Amino acid sequence: MANRIQKFFTIIIGIILLFFFSILLIGCGNKKEKKKYVDIPQEYFVEFNMLDNAIYSNGKEIAVSKYNSIMQQIENTLIAISKAVNTTIEDSTVSKINRASVGERIKIDPYTKELLQISTEAFQKSKGKFSPALYNLSQIWGFTPEFEGQYNKPRPEPSPDEITNAKQNSNFEDIVVDFKADTVTKRNANVKLDFGGIAKGYMADKVKQIIEDALSNTQIDCGFAVMSNTVLLGQKRQGNVLRGFNIAVENPRTSVTGNGYALVLQDMQNVAVSTSADTYRFYSDGKKIYSHILDVNSGKPSENGVMSATVIVPTNRAFSSTWTDIYSTLGFCMPLTEVLNFYEQEKIGATVITNDYNYYTVGTYNILNRNEFDNKQQNYYTNNTGKAVNTFAKSEKEKEYIINMQKGKKVYVIYGCQLECAQDRKLKRY
Repeated sequence: MANRIQKFFTIIIGIILLFFFSILLIGCGNKKEKKKYVDIPQEYFVEFNMLDNAIYSNGKEIAVSKYNSIMQQIENTLIAISKAVNTTIEDSTVSKINRASVGERIKIDPYTKELLQISTEAFQKSKGKFSPALYNLSQIWGFTPEFEGQYNKPRPEPSPDEITNAKQNSNFEDIVVDFKADTVTKRNANVKLDFGGIAKGYMADKVKQIIEDALSNTQIDCGFAVMSNTVLLGQKRQGNVLRGFNIAVENPRTSVTGNGYALVLQDMQNVAVSTSADTYRFYSDGKKIYSHILDVNSGKPSENGVMSATVIVPTNRAFSSTWTDIYSTLGFCMPLTEVLNFYEQEKIGATVITNDYNYYTVGTYNILNRNEFDNKQQNYYTNNTGKAVNTFAKSEKEKEYIINMQKGKKVYVIYGCQLECAQDRKLKRY
């Protein structure tokens, strides 16, 4: 009898345990997989943002598992590119080139090779105004990575001799690339590469390639940004509503105009967008702004009156985002009328803001002032398209801004064109 009772309770306990185990399994099965965020170590100086943390394929948001797989590939690729071209990493390909002696052959990786190919084309197209070999000039002006955290600190200009010497050691033509053998040699051991003016755009192109390869032969709708380079594929989806993306252009003078975007790029579809501005790596002596974007001819920070250049390139052009990086940098490297003519010849869209608080547009894209986009908004800049000149006086607001910056007043900037202006936008403080 006792054995029967014991057997009975054993069966009951087994049934109860099986029941609870089944509930546990169901609970685990219903647990939703969380979306992955691209997590790149700070020392790589790379930031990535996926708009709305969503990618749509043929009108439907892709599964979380697929999304996470894409995000992991993006993370791995951005880190791999940084490891190849980052000047702060001792064993990067670029660091090896920078340490090389005259005639020493350095084997180059595929990323560095592509960046050198594009840089060579840009160097030739711009007649030498775009160059990835300005590390020595950037260093004497205090804009290379070892000065991180001190970029905005007022300091004396380098001496004329220092500038002349750095210019002599900043000739891109002293970098000799054998694209068949995948090697680099130098004619001048002191010349150093710095892909800071092109790498983030190149990274954005590689992200685009990852997404398109993962979702081949489908209609893709999404937006993302690598630092100040934004790529917009297809349209923005809000439920069943489809429309173009509205992208805010960074306001380069928040301390004297008030916070808020400068202009709006309306109804953007299948484009790469990049903004270069004098609002991050710069300093002020109370009389002028010293930008990190350098004039190759003078060896000094650009002084063409431009404080922001935003360019728009269709994504069906090869390396579209890489070229937006190049084009926006070139906005600081030519006289204003030459800049605008160059953009027209290249058949791209652009808006350039100058330090007399005017702006100029190029192309057929919808570029709106604040009040045109939202009649409740106050305009910060005046549309002066068609009236460009190469010399103009700084506005009183610009003089105030320069003094503010010398005093170390905090600057709030939006990092490029990362998010829709209709959304709340987090400002970075520098």
